[in-house]
Amino acid sequence: MRKITKTVLSAILTIILAVASTLTAWAGAISYRVRSGDTLWGIANRFDATVTEIKKASGITGDTIHPGQQLTVPGISQYRVVSGDTLWQIAKKFNTTIYLLQKMNELPGSQIYAGQFLYVPDKSEANTPPVSGYSNADVYWLARIISAEARGESQLGQIAVGAVILNRVNNPNFPDTVKGVIFQYTYGIPQFSPVEDGSIYSDPTATAVKAAYSALSGYDPTCGALYFYNPQLTSYHNWVRSRPVTVVIGNHVFAK
Repeated sequence: MRKITKTVLSAILTIILAVASTLTAWAGAISYRVRSGDTLWGIANRFDATVTEIKKASGITGDTIHPGQQLTVPGISQYRVVSGDTLWQIAKKFNTTIYLLQKMNELPGSQIYAGQFLYVPDKSEANTPPVSGYSNADVYWLARIISAEARGESQLGQIAVGAVILNRVNNPNFPDTVKGVIFQYTYGIPQFSPVEDGSIYSDPTATAVKAAYSALSGYDPTCGALYFYNPQLTSYHNWVRSRPVTVVIGNHVFAK
């Protein structure tokens, strides 16, 4: 009887672990233990977050941290690797890149093993399906332009850049596809500088992917803006400065 009980318990445990391995361990945030040499900037860079987001989530006001301190990093979950997983498959599953997974988890290469826990972008947000009428390719290109144009901006600022692209898609004066808007040229000049300098082809960050899904789901913090620019990088004589401003978010001015 005791042997049968152990067998049954072992089978139940195996099933539980198999189910648990497909779930994230925490939804929306992780608790990170500060190590010697850590800085807020370094932690934010590792997890593709911002210092402001981490400070707000952790309830701290200063910039000083100490070894052993527990910080909350928002927008991150943990995933338990199962047999057969590859880093490429996990990156695809969580709408992120191999590079970002390697950076978050401090992996020297692509080798992973079953049972290992990996930091990943919060799946609950990243897997939200876009609204009807947009494809996975639309998500990918939108995330790329957001990443290239708004890397380092707040999540709201990144969503705003995505919203401008979609506002153009829905405006008769611009191309009617996401990729078409991104690669539009006027008098031989691309509308967006990342197309000109090639940064549009870089892999998008995890936060940019989340921002793309938010924008595709209808969130527009720009109040219908069709343009955006950084006033510190834009000439005073540039025509875009004559457009009616709708909102300023971070380093970008949004206008109609």
